[in-house]
Amino acid sequence: RPRDWSSDVCSSDLNQLKLPDLRGPREWLAGDELLELDDRLAATLDGVYRPAPLYLTLMQRISADPSDGASYQELADLYFGANDYANAITFEQKVVELDPTDVTAHIALGAAYFNSGDRAGAEKEWRAALALDAENVEAHYDLGYLYLTKSPADNAAAKAQWEQVIALAPDSEIAATVKTHLDSLVDGSTGSASSGS
Repeated sequence: RPRDWSSDVCSSDLNQLKLPDLRGPREWLAGDELLELDDRLAATLDGVYRPAPLYLTLMQRISADPSDGASYQELADLYFGANDYANAITFEQKVVELDPTDVTAHIALGAAYFNSGDRAGAEKEWRAALALDAENVEAHYDLGYLYLTKSPADNAAAKAQWEQVIALAPDSEIAATVKTHLDSLVDGSTGSASSGS
């Protein structure tokens, strides 16, 4: 027997939500403004918008224990993944504040600064990572890339950092990438291509 919807609590007679009618076939096919906004939010905040329960759980953990560096790190990673570098910086700074000796946090904070356009902040954090661990390959690589993207590029400084990568981890994938970069790098002082070895 078919259900009688007339007495349902969700009946349109009882629902006070008034939505505008569709304005044409485009909205019928693609969705209305609210659905479009939802799609844009999903794309913009991917990684933050969808895992709301994870975000809320992390915020509850931080509220219960303000020294929970792991939760701050997870939040920073969520925001970084969503390209929201301002919030990634905020949470990563808290990780560094809680443990100034966390090399990985300094590198991640440097990456967030770099991606937000703050080259000086990135350099400061990557140098802090190297002060804690002079043999950190990722920090050397990141600094080399930073120097290459300066305007004008500092090819000599980039080359020095990348040569450290090769010296520290000669058989690594990152060293292979660096060798390719070095082969195409033009030495700013002589105008000639560097040897890459």
